[in-house]
Amino acid sequence: MTPQQIAIDIERGKEIKAEILKLQTELKQINSRLQIAAESAEHLPLADADREGRQAILRSGSRTLPVIFEADLLIASFKPDSDKHTELVALLGEKLPLFFKDTRVFERIQDDGQKFRKFARETLPAETFAKLIKACLDIKKDGIPKSRVVVDWDGTKPIEPAATVAA
Repeated sequence: MTPQQIAIDIERGKEIKAEILKLQTELKQINSRLQIAAESAEHLPLADADREGRQAILRSGSRTLPVIFEADLLIASFKPDSDKHTELVALLGEKLPLFFKDTRVFERIQDDGQKFRKFARETLPAETFAKLIKACLDIKKDGIPKSRVVVDWDGTKPIEPAATVAA
């Protein structure tokens, strides 16, 4: 790729990113207004009879738009020994494992790798720090550590024109 092609792609990408953000914001507002309209419209059964919920069919001049009110959401998980756990054990007894599996997972305390590395560097001796980082690398099947590539559209900045030198 030539420097000119890169420059063209950067400028066009920034324009697209701004337009997408603008359109996403507008779509959120439209969705909110349509949801309010659908709440007071006639509600019909869902097209899929196996699903629970209702729908309102809103109309424009040329199309219809289903607004689906799904059934209440169900919990996907709960903490061991919580009130919910006690309630479900009392209700289901030995059948609990048919609906929920007991998993134990260690989750990183720091919310990103940079904070994790900084904390480890401050907390551990250098040799232990190095071994910890090596042990915690997320490795692909081919043995190469995984990494992210981010095109940081939000980080773009206009280039200031070169300062003119006074003669």
